[in-house]
Amino acid sequence: MKRTSLAGGLILAVVAAIAAVIVLGLFYVLGAAIGVAVFVALGVGLIGLILYGYARLGRRPKVEENQPPVKLP
Repeated sequence: MKRTSLAGGLILAVVAAIAAVIVLGLFYVLGAAIGVAVFVALGVGLIGLILYGYARLGRRPKVEENQPPVKLP
C-alpha cells in the first residue's frame, strides 16, 4: 500500500471539504429556489381556488320562490 504524506493528505482533505461546501451550497440554493417555487405555486393555487369559488357562487342557479313543491312518486 502506498502511504500518502501528511501534506498530501491535508491537501486532499481541504479539497474534499471545499467540494463538500460547494455541493452543499448548491443544494441549499436549489432547495431555497424550489421552496420558493412551491410556496408561490401553493399561493397561486389558493388564490385560484378562491376565485373559482367566487365564480361558482356568482353562477349559482336562482331558485324561484313561487315554485310548486316537487311531487315525489
